[in-house]
Order: sequence, then structure tokens, then C-alpha cells
Amino acid sequence: QWVDKPFDPEGFWRINGVRDLSPAGQSILRQLYLFREAEASRWDLPPFKLLGESTMVAISRREPQTLQDLRQVKGIGDSQLRRLGRGLLAAVAEGQALPLPRPPRRPRDGNGRPDPATEARYAALRNWRTERARARGVDPDVVLTNDVLMTLARQAPDSREALAAIEMLAPSKLQEYGESILQVLQQA
Repeated sequence: QWVDKPFDPEGFWRINGVRDLSPAGQSILRQLYLFREAEASRWDLPPFKLLGESTMVAISRREPQTLQDLRQVKGIGDSQLRRLGRGLLAAVAEGQALPLPRPPRRPRDGNGRPDPATEARYAALRNWRTERARARGVDPDVVLTNDVLMTLARQAPDSREALAAIEMLAPSKLQEYGESILQVLQQA
């Protein structure tokens, strides 16, 4: 039975082979990892069923530019190419364009989880999101995805400007939820 754990947007650092990639490859892997999570949520599938980690590493190493290039990557089948191809290529392009990631140096407990303050903020944000989604009659991920919540919990912005600086938060979401998010973070 698959267990839904809180999504960690920095979790790509735990993928086997990430440290063997070039910095550009690591940046691509990060974007593929985020793309896979968003698509898995959209399709209501466990991420590993959508795209395997070894396939994401292979894509990051090869840096495909076209669907034909992507077809050459081991682990990409025709159905994945049809369903995910354009999104995978967009993730590769984003990874090539974004600043290179740095390995995390966050305080963690012995089990590899985020520190207790981050976990408390994440839990408070999830509760807020559940209530907001229930009030709107939508899926919680429609409000904000788990990766956005974890980023908010880690960065703990304390002003509208700091919140706006978080690239994962769309302007419409910032407008609609910004004040509420700041209140939740202050109280957590």
C-alpha cells in the first residue's frame, strides 16, 4: 500500500545517482522531480508509477531537446512520451535555465526529516489548506501543492515581500492566499 508522505521539494537530493550528475544535470533533475510530483498529484498516482527515478536521472544526463531525443532515453515508453513528453522537455529546459542547486545543509534530526519547527509550520499550513479546500469544494492540491507548502514551511516568510519572492507561489495564489498564509506561519 502506497503511503502519502509530505512532499519534500529538495528530495531529489536523495535520488540514487544525483551526485554523479553535472550541476546542470542536478538542476534538470530538480525540475523533473517537481514536474513528476505535480503530474502524479494531477493523475492521482504515486510518483514512482508515473516516472522512475533512474529514468529521471537518465533524462538529466542526456538533456533531450526534442521528443525524438526523449524517445531514446531508457525507461521512456510510448504512453509516457504521449502523456508526459512535452512536460518533460519543458522541465529539462527550465532546469537548464535556472540557477544551479546547492546540496541542502539544513538542520535535520537523525531520521533525515526537517527540523521540528519546519514540521510544525508544514502541519499548520496543511490544516489551513484542508479547510480552505473544503470551503471552496476543491481538492487540497488545487489550493496549494505539498511542495509549495513545504517550501513555505522551510523558508517561513514573514512579510508580503518575502512571500512574493518565493518563485513557486503564483501571483494569483499570492493575491488570494497571501495574508492567510502569513497569519498561519506567524501562529505556527
